[in-house]
Amino acid sequence: MKNRFVRFISVLLALCIVLSIPASATGFIKETGDVPYDTFTYWDGANVASTYAVRATGMFDYYDVFFNEDFEGVNIASYTDVAVDKNDNVYILDSVSSAVHVFDKDYNFVKTIGKLVANDGTEYDYAGAQGIYVSAKGIIYICDTDHKRVLISDYDGKLQGEPLLLPKSNLIPDDFDYKPEKITVDSSDYIYVLSDGSFYGAILYSPSGEFLGFFGANTVKTTLLSGIVSLWNRLTMTDEIYAQQIRKLPFQFTDLYVDEQDFVYTATGRTEKNIEKGQVKRLSPGGIDILKAEGVTFGLRKSIPLRNDYRYPDVAGLAVNSDNFIFTYDSSSGYISVFDDDSKMLNTFAGGSANAGDQDGTFMMASAIEVNSNSDIIVLDSVKKCFTVFKLNNHGKTLFDASVLTRNGDYEAARPLWLEVIKNDRNCQVAYSGLARTYYAEGDYDNAMKYAQIGYDYHTYSLAFEFVRRDIIEEKIYLFAAIILVVVVAIAVYMYFKKKKNLVIIKNRDLQLLSRSVLHPGEVFTEIKEKKRGSVLIGLILIAIYYVTATLKETASGFLFKSPSNTSFNSLLVLLQSLGLVVLWTICNWAICTLQDGKGKLREIFIVASYSIVPLIISNIVYIIASNAILESEAAFLEIFVTVMTLLTAFMLIMGTMIIHDYTFGKFVGTTIMSVLGILIVIFLAIVIVILVQQLILFLGTVYREFMYR
Repeated sequence: MKNRFVRFISVLLALCIVLSIPASATGFIKETGDVPYDTFTYWDGANVASTYAVRATGMFDYYDVFFNEDFEGVNIASYTDVAVDKNDNVYILDSVSSAVHVFDKDYNFVKTIGKLVANDGTEYDYAGAQGIYVSAKGIIYICDTDHKRVLISDYDGKLQGEPLLLPKSNLIPDDFDYKPEKITVDSSDYIYVLSDGSFYGAILYSPSGEFLGFFGANTVKTTLLSGIVSLWNRLTMTDEIYAQQIRKLPFQFTDLYVDEQDFVYTATGRTEKNIEKGQVKRLSPGGIDILKAEGVTFGLRKSIPLRNDYRYPDVAGLAVNSDNFIFTYDSSSGYISVFDDDSKMLNTFAGGSANAGDQDGTFMMASAIEVNSNSDIIVLDSVKKCFTVFKLNNHGKTLFDASVLTRNGDYEAARPLWLEVIKNDRNCQVAYSGLARTYYAEGDYDNAMKYAQIGYDYHTYSLAFEFVRRDIIEEKIYLFAAIILVVVVAIAVYMYFKKKKNLVIIKNRDLQLLSRSVLHPGEVFTEIKEKKRGSVLIGLILIAIYYVTATLKETASGFLFKSPSNTSFNSLLVLLQSLGLVVLWTICNWAICTLQDGKGKLREIFIVASYSIVPLIISNIVYIIASNAILESEAAFLEIFVTVMTLLTAFMLIMGTMIIHDYTFGKFVGTTIMSVLGILIVIFLAIVIVILVQQLILFLGTVYREFMYR
């Protein structure tokens, strides 16, 4: 018995050494290569990439940066906002000089539009203006912020109609301060205006200038806890005190943009959170967000160290090209990010900010962004007083074309383009996903699954796997039927001989007891207490089996059900969570219950705890097998089974603990709470000891080095 136990422990330790080697991520390649500035992206679905920037091939090349001295006859005092017209002429708003400077599509200076002139000769100064937009009809809209109006002009600086002022309406609060900052206009000449400090969304005007209401405001997300607190305050406070409470208001937009389909895109900057999600929305005419990107971080996914502080991402502006690719800039970091129409990040580049924007293609303070019909990106820098142009390179054009072709269903034409993209940039996640979709459309389901798995495209993988599974079932239907028939016959024969001949397959009494533990836990735990049945060795074996199955659940489950965290999975942690918790529970529960008149012995507590994990072992085995055979849409059945097995484990542990200690349920709850607290204290002390030992080792190492060098 002793030799068997020693052999078992030796095998278990060897297995731990092998399995505790961290698994490495596949389909995730770090590349090196010289680029003029940071160019990277993030991978969704891969845990190691959720906040980890991955080197990416640049889609845009730095073209040129234009300062005042590059042009004759122009002096731009401030680079406030930028717009382009249908002919790709560039309009730069100069709020200090009350001027709009116009450049042609090749970025040559053309003219300056100064004060606007009305038909009666009245001149309109717009110093302090913050926003500009040029419609497809060539009409110029200027947010004259300091004068609290919107001015509309033609190309020659002639005022068109009356300025748009704050309308009189019951929908507008009396204390509303009208300070228009950003403006956009759709193809039907409906005007959307953002006012500084407004939490109500964009102000919507009709083509005739009539106020129609507010459009697309952000909403305040209320949690259950905040709702309970609000209800409690309302019930316990007087009306005067409650009215003085700070109300949580929705965050205002920082920019807006209309695409060619007249959908309005909005950007929301940094709120009270460190890392934002869902900062960009695509609003339908009814003000409903149809982008469905609540879980997407539009920009950096981590803070930037800055001296003794951190600078957090802040999406301050956006633009959208004719193919609905989204371009954003981060005022905190100076990075420009490009997203497809599914909100997948394609590229992030440039950067700079504060004292780090001296290099060409970077910014000290990016203040506005625009994109023309060729997808040239134009970015203003209010500190350096210049504008920078980035041009789409061959790689970027190929990626854009492949995305558009895939979106339009031309998969045959898209496939070679996706292959070219992967050849140029092995870290382009959307390329693997796009290639998977093209193979799926062509009926090549094996390759579709292959590339979907590399790109963590669970949806396409599930679609392709459904056809692969169907083919396997059709091909092996007779084999499956034969196996099922053999199993049914074997069970029937066993039941017959067991009843007629009293056939016993399991002859070991301890194993017989274990086999009855799931279906008859009360009887089994009573025998463990009263007849001293049960085996510590079997308990250790069960823990080892649970450890192996839990490890395989993380590493060998089907792709659709495998946790993304398995890319950095370390099974040593699973060992601590299984054997460690059982041992801690055994010791702490015994220590607490001994003081509370508990009759359970250390051996009995351990056996009950280890036998109770049998349903979890069954759950893990079924999960491993089923996850490789079912679709994502069928996951509910598997989740129900896992939940039932988990509840059964809890039920067995509760029943067994009550039986061996001879406790009522109330006393069991009390001692369990104290046992859990004891476990937490032990874990805390263990962490403290580890930290102290590490510090001691570092101290001794320092002393040793000082002694050796002196």
